[in-house]
Amino acid sequence: MMETIVRWLKTKQKRHVLPLISASFTVEASLLMAVILPVLIGILLAGFYVHDQAFLQGAVCEVSGMGSSMALYADRDARMWQTLNKRTGKSMLWARGLNQSCSASKTMSQALISATFRFPGMVAAFFGRDRQALEEGATRKVYHPADLIRTFQGARDLLGD
Repeated sequence: MMETIVRWLKTKQKRHVLPLISASFTVEASLLMAVILPVLIGILLAGFYVHDQAFLQGAVCEVSGMGSSMALYADRDARMWQTLNKRTGKSMLWARGLNQSCSASKTMSQALISATFRFPGMVAAFFGRDRQALEEGATRKVYHPADLIRTFQGARDLLGD
């Protein structure tokens, strides 16, 4: 009889050991997730910020470079605006409030873009920094490739191949 009771107690103990281990694991995982989840969200937002910054930089470099190489075209300003609007359509991940401008003269071409990157949540607003300005600009000197080609051809002719 005593052996039966001891066996019965041992089986009861084995049944209760497993739920206690999984419950402690659940508590530890919930505490760990409270730390890991904000870090992952912060890394994701940092990636969005870097993407938007690089995207704006690429757009202004493309437009100002295009304006400098199209100095002889009569519709250079219209083409610059068209390219700028096409590049900055709906490709921003998080930044809003896009302001863009481009201009071209006989000697320079310039493109400027600014936007606002807003950080979500209450912590950033509490510290007074809930938004960051993204501003990118590029200026290029007007480039006439024909003059450079003639210079190199003249130097080649002088040196005699």
